[in-house]
Formats: sequence, structure tokens, C-alpha cells
Amino acid sequence: MIKPLNLVLVHGLFDSSSVMKPLRLALETQGFRMFAPDLLPCDGSASIATLAAELRQFIQKHLAEDDTFSIVAFSMGGLVSRYYLQCLNGISRTQTLITLGTPHNGSALAFFRTGEGFRELRQGSLLLRTLKETEDSLRSLYPLSIYTPFDLMIVPYTSSIWRVAKNVSVALPIHCSLLSSPKVHGLIFSHLLAHQTQSQLLSLA
Repeated sequence: MIKPLNLVLVHGLFDSSSVMKPLRLALETQGFRMFAPDLLPCDGSASIATLAAELRQFIQKHLAEDDTFSIVAFSMGGLVSRYYLQCLNGISRTQTLITLGTPHNGSALAFFRTGEGFRELRQGSLLLRTLKETEDSLRSLYPLSIYTPFDLMIVPYTSSIWRVAKNVSVALPIHCSLLSSPKVHGLIFSHLLAHQTQSQLLSLA
């Protein structure tokens, strides 16, 4: 019997866990167990490393040491999740990673704001270069990157195309619509179910 999958939902810039509610409601009906931290401050002043450390603390507090889980992350939350996986050994407990509208290669809009987090979101930042150096380690998670070509928050939108992931474009009007789209919910569910089934079959082999 397939056990319920633990899901950690990671919000993005200027957001809180409440922004993940449409996704949470859609996946809860499918039997997933949800965990959604509030990472603070989320205004671009804190570094990605700081927020990733908060994510690790949340996971250590709310999930048992032997629990595995998957991560679904929105926007900047995808970079926070990657730092957790790549730099804080989160990969050892994680089954897969799905990002929604994440600026894997930075966003030009970050040049118009100040703060450590914004500096790290700029194309070519030290943070992005550091993550790129070890991103091949995440191939074993079969990551999925979902994005919209009409995204005005991720400039250019092609920044969400991630070299080590399966990339799926969904024609949605705005950045936040990635969280409420039934089509996106279906893509996420299919990916999680396929990966969960494969993982459990391998464990029985």
C-alpha cells in the first residue's frame, strides 16, 4: 500500500504560507500531508541562506527524523529550497522538487531593489553561480520546473527554465496564477504520484 506523501510548500517573495492555500486545498483532497512554513523576513532583505536555514528548522520541528518528503516551491521559494537541498543536506530526505515560476537564472527586476535577497536574485549573482556549481546533484530528484511565458515578475520568463529539470510551460496570465491553475495542480499531482510510486517500487526491489 502506498503511504501518504509528505509535502512541504515553500512560499516566495513578499508572501506567506497563506499564498499556497489554493495548492494546499487541491492536493489535500488527494491525501497528501501538508506542511507550509512562514519564512521571515520575506521582503528581500534576508539572504537565501538565512531563509533556507529557517526552512531546515521548520522541517526538523514538524517532521520526524526518518520522514521523507517532497517540496513544492513558488517563485523565490524555489531558490530557498535549492539552497536547503544543495547546501544544507536536505537532499538526503527529499524525494522530489517542483518549482513554480522560480527565477533559477535570476530576474532583471531584482536590479531595481535593494537588500541582500534582491542582490542574490540578480542574474549572475554569487548565490546563483554557487547553486549552479552543484545543481547536478539534484538530478536524482527528477525536479520539475513549471512556468508561464507571460510572467512579468520573472524577467525574462526563460529564467525559469532550469537545466537539470523537466521544464513545462503553461500559458497563464500572471505569476501567481501558477498557484491556482487546475492544470498546474494536475501536473504537480501526476509528477508526485509517479515519483512516489517509482520510489516505493524501488524500495521493494
